[in-house]
Amino acid sequence: WNFGDNSQGTSGVRAGAADKAVFTYEGTIGKFDIGYQKVQFGQEENTSSFGLYTVERSMVTRYWAESHNGRRVGFGARHVGLHYSNKIVVGEGGPGTIAYGAAIVDAVQGYNTVGVNDYGYYANASFDWKPLGLTVGINYGLAPQGGTLTSVGGSLDKVEGLNPYFKYVTGDLTIVGEYITTAIDASSTTATTEGFLDRDPSGYNLTLVYKLSENLEAVARYSSLDTDGRGQR
Repeated sequence: WNFGDNSQGTSGVRAGAADKAVFTYEGTIGKFDIGYQKVQFGQEENTSSFGLYTVERSMVTRYWAESHNGRRVGFGARHVGLHYSNKIVVGEGGPGTIAYGAAIVDAVQGYNTVGVNDYGYYANASFDWKPLGLTVGINYGLAPQGGTLTSVGGSLDKVEGLNPYFKYVTGDLTIVGEYITTAIDASSTTATTEGFLDRDPSGYNLTLVYKLSENLEAVARYSSLDTDGRGQR
């Protein structure tokens, strides 16, 4: 795997980076993307910037989604590999939709200078029922041979994560929530530098939105992050 390099060359100018680059095939059994794009992990992370209710993504989202830099996990967001998605319409007239997908990708997100060539596995499923204004879903990820570089000393550890979420709309009120948890198993290097401790960081986002008029909304978000001593402290 060798994509997403945004390092600086000898001139001090970034070598270049991409938001998404894929080859796509779509047929009766679903959609296949081969290339570099986001995996389904983190409801807020996978909401487009245009669709966000807040000005910026939360500290919880950034901890798991942004690149590993000694403080963040770098587990979600963009990976190179094979991505699959599909939808099934439920009920007459399509009041419900079941969406699901999976991905087999580079275990380390968009990173190409550490000599890592292991796989990461992601899966997701959601159900949207329009009559109730309710969407519920869950995302799962596993990088069994090294998915994060955030331990002291920059070692690679096994990472496994769950991300249940929901969105509920009633009248002018919208409620969006998600919970993220990961189990990070210490590698031999991590054990040496951090006292043989595994880490289980977790966090959640809860956002309330009230539509005051066609052009004005009141928004409040509460985020909580417990890194369990992993990276950001």
